[in-house]
Amino acid sequence: MMNLSSAFASSFKVAAAALSLGAATLAGAQPAPAWPTQPVRLVVSFSAGGSVDATARPLAQALAARWSQPVVVENKPGADGNIAAELVTRSTGDGYTLLVTSNAISITPALRKLPFDPLTDLRPIARVLSVPNFLVAHPSLGADSVADLIRLARAKPGELMFASAGIGTTPFMGMALLMNLSDAKMTHVPYKGTAPAVMGILGNETSVMFGDLNSLMPHVRSGKLKALGVSSATRSKLAPDIPTLAESGLPGFATATWIGVFAPAGMSDALVQRIHRDIDAVIRSPDFQARVDAMGAQLEADGPEALAGIMRNDIASWTRVVSTQGIKDGN
Repeated sequence: MMNLSSAFASSFKVAAAALSLGAATLAGAQPAPAWPTQPVRLVVSFSAGGSVDATARPLAQALAARWSQPVVVENKPGADGNIAAELVTRSTGDGYTLLVTSNAISITPALRKLPFDPLTDLRPIARVLSVPNFLVAHPSLGADSVADLIRLARAKPGELMFASAGIGTTPFMGMALLMNLSDAKMTHVPYKGTAPAVMGILGNETSVMFGDLNSLMPHVRSGKLKALGVSSATRSKLAPDIPTLAESGLPGFATATWIGVFAPAGMSDALVQRIHRDIDAVIRSPDFQARVDAMGAQLEADGPEALAGIMRNDIASWTRVVSTQGIKDGN
């Protein structure tokens, strides 16, 4: 028979074990440390004034109000957006450094080897919006449709000149996709930015180009340029009379400049989801939607998993186009 002292000792051990388990359970149930407790950086991959910057700044302002912390926009342009991206990949995944960039992040891997892997060194958080590109021609070309352009380009391979702000930009890749799907051949004339490219086509230095609505539509409305089609899968709400390229004889054609938010690879799932929820709430607000409409853009509101899939598909698709067209980076 167990004596009294032994029974007491046994009961004490059981009670102590129960208390220890209870304490561990309570400790495990404690909420994660508060976030954010300091300013958050939004590293923007392109210079001030462009569509990426124009998306980041109102987003930063609205997130600062939600988070009760400053959200600081830092423009780090260069190398097709990859200077900013590489900076973020080398940052701590604690939520205090985020990347706002365009789909250049899924185009440049098709053109050259990067010092980081966008698919493994960054965590997608949200795709915010997409900006369609419009295909325009100089009136002297005599093309009133995409079919006309393709016919002219096939008749004189390489003689038609198209403008862009450089290899790797979405407008350039859109033209590469057009040539890939139509078996037409045109010659690229690179300019140092969208504005010089627009001036080039207005001056009839080139015959055709892709560009954003705000850069091109004033010249289309004045009759100085002819709009042939829009690159997105659906027509633009701001120019509903312009058909898509898919409607114009190129089934499956769909490209747009999309803008998204990313984090360093080390960020936790919980924090990724938290930031995504806050971004989603901001971009669905009437104020942000009005900004999107003014840009001639389309709200996307894709979450981490969807954006990761878009990245994989984009890299694979652009790699095929680059290979088929024999595109060499820097030419």
